[in-house]
Amino acid sequence: MLPPLHGAERDATDVFNLFLREGEEYTRTSSQLLLSPTDADIRRALDTAFPEVKQIEVLTFFFAGHGEVKAGGFYLCSRDSDSDRLSTTALPIIDLFAMVNEFHPAQVNIVVDACRSGGSS
Repeated sequence: MLPPLHGAERDATDVFNLFLREGEEYTRTSSQLLLSPTDADIRRALDTAFPEVKQIEVLTFFFAGHGEVKAGGFYLCSRDSDSDRLSTTALPIIDLFAMVNEFHPAQVNIVVDACRSGGSS
């Protein structure tokens, strides 16, 4: 398991509250805040972010936490990620891109506040 990050939850909460305060694109009913989620929590939140009948105008995904590069891939790590088994316990950034591309939002913002996030490019 990866060591806890003491500022990640605060960063996520601050960004979440900022988005809700600043614009009309983000509402409490269409936004989700996950604090120290598991990999399954992240995937479930992404699944529910894409409604079946409605076109998404703006999708913003903000991640504060551990990031790891392994075997040429970048992974977003959750609280249950194992650095020796990233392919099965973390979210590959390429999977996030595939999910977003499938639903064709009009505007996409992906912000990653994680170590080694340069590995995602």
